[in-house]
Amino acid sequence: MTSKSISIIVLAACLCACTPQKPVQTLRKHPNLAKGAVPFRSVAVVPPDLSAFRLTFHGDMVPLLEERDSYRFEVTDWLQRKILEKGFTVRSSKLSDEELAADALRLPWAEAVSAQRLLSTKAYQIAADLTLSEAIAFRATMGPEVGYFAERADVDTLVFSNVMVLEKSPGMRAKDTFFVLLFALWGTAVRYPTSYAIVEVMVVDGTTGELLWSDRRAGFFYQKTDLRWLMDQTLVDFPSLPRQETRRREASADTDSAEAEENAPVVPPDAPDPLEQGTLPQADAPSP
Repeated sequence: MTSKSISIIVLAACLCACTPQKPVQTLRKHPNLAKGAVPFRSVAVVPPDLSAFRLTFHGDMVPLLEERDSYRFEVTDWLQRKILEKGFTVRSSKLSDEELAADALRLPWAEAVSAQRLLSTKAYQIAADLTLSEAIAFRATMGPEVGYFAERADVDTLVFSNVMVLEKSPGMRAKDTFFVLLFALWGTAVRYPTSYAIVEVMVVDGTTGELLWSDRRAGFFYQKTDLRWLMDQTLVDFPSLPRQETRRREASADTDSAEAEENAPVVPPDAPDPLEQGTLPQADAPSP
């Protein structure tokens, strides 16, 4: 059994524990951000570092490959939507599966993922027992090498995420049902979760690689794994831009759009559709 499998089992055990647990401070903030200033305006959400497994009746950990791809798309899309609601400009990370498969990106991306995992270790394992005052003055970095990806996306910051999902197989659920009925015979009502998940979100400066903000949440579910709900809990304290600045930017965007429409060339009504001719870029649809 791999160390990752062991860590998932430990996670499940912790989530199911019935004894009271000491509250853990999961929020991390850069000192400048803790003072109220938001030092970034544009964001790119990079592909999440996501693992999904099914726990079988015999205790084996089976990778969920199809579910993993679906979860990856869901996490990226939901993070972009929620960060956009906070008033930030959200741009594409330009890190699709096809782009990451290219030789020019394969090694730099692998190093970035490794650096992000090390940053997570610093924030939540080495610095596990922080007080609130320490957590909102936390400093750690991935290194300036991350600037390559920020420059590529033309953004101030990059948003990384770690997601781990553990789902029970039908055999494990049947086993739980047996114990539920057994406890019911003695007049005790119990429920067993069908899945568990951890979501961790980190905002990293696109120039220095410094951690600006991060938080993480763990949860268990009795029906379908709801990563959107868990991400909402994780982003509760995510910074937001002042309403006045957001309105100014929206007004500026409307002005630019109006000017572009006014200066747009006149197209004859019988002109051929450029989309049919293949002269306009078309977005790739997500894989089913």
